[in-house]
Amino acid sequence: MKIRFKKKKIRRNLLFGVLFVLTGSSGILLDDEGADWPDYGFMSIGVLYIAHYIHDIKRQYLILENGSIRKNRLYGSGIPIKLDDIIRIRKISGEYQLETERRMLTIDPDLIQKDSLDKLNKTLTQLDLSADKTPFSEE
Repeated sequence: MKIRFKKKKIRRNLLFGVLFVLTGSSGILLDDEGADWPDYGFMSIGVLYIAHYIHDIKRQYLILENGSIRKNRLYGSGIPIKLDDIIRIRKISGEYQLETERRMLTIDPDLIQKDSLDKLNKTLTQLDLSADKTPFSEE
C-alpha cells in the first residue's frame, strides 16, 4: 500500500522546476552576450526540481508491504523497517518517530494525504505496543 504525498507538495516541486527552467532559459535566449553560468545553474536546479516531481509522483512517500514500512527517497536509500521490530512510536513536534532497536524512521504527517494518513494511523494503531510506547492509545 502506498502512502501518498499531498498534491500541494508535489505540485510545488513542479512549479519551482518550471520557474527555474524558465528563468535560466530566458537568460540564455534573451541575453545578447550569451549565457552566463547562473543561467545554466538555474536550468540545472529546475531540472532537479522536475526530477524530484517525477520521482514523487511515481514512488510517493511511504510503502507499506510485506509487514514493513519504507520511506521513498530521491537521494539515498529507503531501507525498510519491519513493523514487528518497532518498539516505540513517538509523536514529537507533529512528526511520528518509529523506533526499532537499531534505527529510527521519522514520518511527517503534514506531507500525507488525508485518506493515506488514516490508513497509516490504522496500521500503526494495530501494532502490539503497550500504551506508554505509542501515542495512539490516547485517541
